[in-house]
Amino acid sequence: METAGANRIRSQVVEQFGYFCVFCGNRKCRLKMDRINRSRPESVVNVLLVCEGCAEHERPGLFDRGEDESRRR
Repeated sequence: METAGANRIRSQVVEQFGYFCVFCGNRKCRLKMDRINRSRPESVVNVLLVCEGCAEHERPGLFDRGEDESRRR
């Protein structure tokens, strides 16, 4: 998900909604983008920011290293 388009979407999400985890509100941790609905394309209204702690429960595998490569294939 980390491409030029994804960077643009990330900056738009941060500008409109702020830089914090949508589940716990933590602002001081590493956040990753994930789509809310995987059948819809990446857009400002279909992306959320999740911290590593919440991702373990809410979005398992989001912080796994190999996920980005497997998604591209």
